[in-house]
Amino acid sequence: MKWVDPANWTSTSEELTAMAKLAEHFEAPLQTTGLKKDRLKAEWCSLKTTYRNYNMGQDASSFWVRTLVHR
Repeated sequence: MKWVDPANWTSTSEELTAMAKLAEHFEAPLQTTGLKKDRLKAEWCSLKTTYRNYNMGQDASSFWVRTLVHR
């Protein structure tokens, strides 16, 4: 799960494939949250933009804590 660390993020289709697999694995609980699979790519790109603009250089743990608390 190297892709969880923002320092390893790239702009490849591999990331989107990994996100789709993750969403598929957790499909049952995600359905209760109203996840819209067709929005997955847009949400992922938005998260990456937020990281680049506001959190660049922050360690992965701090980034995810801050993101999950404030999103």
